[in-house]
Amino acid sequence: MRLLVTGASGFLGSYLIPELLNVGHEVTALVRKTEYLAGGVKFLKGDVTRPMIFDGQLPVLDGIVHCAGVVSFGNKDRELAKQ
Repeated sequence: MRLLVTGASGFLGSYLIPELLNVGHEVTALVRKTEYLAGGVKFLKGDVTRPMIFDGQLPVLDGIVHCAGVVSFGNKDRELAKQ
């Protein structure tokens, strides 16, 4: 399957992607910062809180694995969590 993984550079995504690759999935990783490097992964730089930036950029996909999330509760994160 062709999958997009959000939160790819986070704790869960960084463990999930190698497993998806090991069983033969084609993975596109959604990352905010491009220092996340894994062999065999395509990258899409972006932010799930600003989906309008993806217009026309998403590859053909069979599914999305959503691993992104707010993990701290600073003032900025508190506002994002309310959205």
